[in-house]
Amino acid sequence: MRSLTTLILVTLLTYLISSNNLSVCVGPLVSTRMLSEKTAPIFAYASYIIGLILQSKHMVTIPVPTCFLNIALTVTLILVLIGEVFKVPVSLMYILSTSMMTYGLVTYGDPRLFYAVGYWAISSILILILSPLLLKMLHRLGRRRPTVTLSIYRLMSYVASFLLCMSFGANNIGYLWSLEGRDLPALGLIVIASMLGTFVTGRRTLRKLAGVYALTLTGCLTAMVFSYAAAQVATLLGIPVSFSVLLVCSIVGVSYGYSIRIIDTRYVKRALTVLYGSIPLSAILTMLILAIFRP
Repeated sequence: MRSLTTLILVTLLTYLISSNNLSVCVGPLVSTRMLSEKTAPIFAYASYIIGLILQSKHMVTIPVPTCFLNIALTVTLILVLIGEVFKVPVSLMYILSTSMMTYGLVTYGDPRLFYAVGYWAISSILILILSPLLLKMLHRLGRRRPTVTLSIYRLMSYVASFLLCMSFGANNIGYLWSLEGRDLPALGLIVIASMLGTFVTGRRTLRKLAGVYALTLTGCLTAMVFSYAAAQVATLLGIPVSFSVLLVCSIVGVSYGYSIRIIDTRYVKRALTVLYGSIPLSAILTMLILAIFRP
């Protein structure tokens, strides 16, 4: 265990990220009425913990002094809370991981920041390009045997959502656990914090994207398949990702496969601008902290 302060900050951030990402991980299933708002948190939380236990070992963080880590965690917590107050979408994972990797780049010459930013950009572009192609393919297959295909697509959607939730537990929650030091007492608190975030406040945020998009079953399946694929590859590479960005990019890509608009493009542009803009701002803020305070 690093320190009591680190443990408290990691626990708080786990609570927030579990609450905010519930709507991302199971929102598509709720929007298509495949899961109810009562059962969705149970489904998501169980998947989080399975992913955390099975795959979080891949999320190895850059070694940083405890004093700097506590500063970065505190700044991240403050920025996320400010975003919540002003209803601005802020990526906790982009802010925190960029800060850690900027420290590694400045201090050790560790190039992980370049790899991560490259993956974030490339995965978003690929999702935007490939999502409408998969959607059209699913539509064509569905016309042949609609009754049978509908049942298969529903089952595949449940599986994709389960895997997406698992990836969130491994990638985001696993990253926070790795920052703390991966000790068992911390794991217990993280599991409890995730449970509280999911069931206490996560229910209120579950449908926060419902007014932004309207998905069909094939659109839901397509969005979750690509979100999971990008998240799983990132986890295997040890790169933290923003699940909000992955889902939004997937939904935008899916919207290109329809003849009518299914998404509020103005909201999407604003959200992605803020989310991607947090990456260079986090790097600059980290360098300023290092210039003022050398841990």
